Amino acid sequence: MKYGRDEENGGLIYGYDLEGNLYDDDKYFWVQCESLATTALLGDKLNDEKYWRRILTPTNEKCSDEKSPTGKTDYHTMGVCYEVLNVIHKE
Repeated sequence: MKYGRDEENGGLIYGYDLEGNLYDDDKYFWVQCESLATTALLGDKLNDEKYWRRILTPTNEKCSDEKSPTGKTDYHTMGVCYEVLNVIHKE
C-alpha cells in the first residue's frame, strides 16, 4: 500500500513500476474488485463503513457509460461477490 493508494482522490491506482514510479493512474474494475473483497474483510474486522467505495479516473469520476468493455471477464466480479457474501452471511 506504500504506492497503490491514491491519497489525493482515494481508490487504488493500477500501475507503479518496481521503483515506485507511476505509469498508469487509472482505476481498473478488477483491481477495485479485489480491493472490495479485502475491504469487506477489513470492514468486518474493524466495523467501520468508511472503507466501502469499479473503473474510476484519478479524480474518482466515471470514465464512460460503457457497461462491459472488450476483455472484461467475470473472474474478479464473481470472486469479489463470493468473498463479500461470505462476510455478510458469516455465522
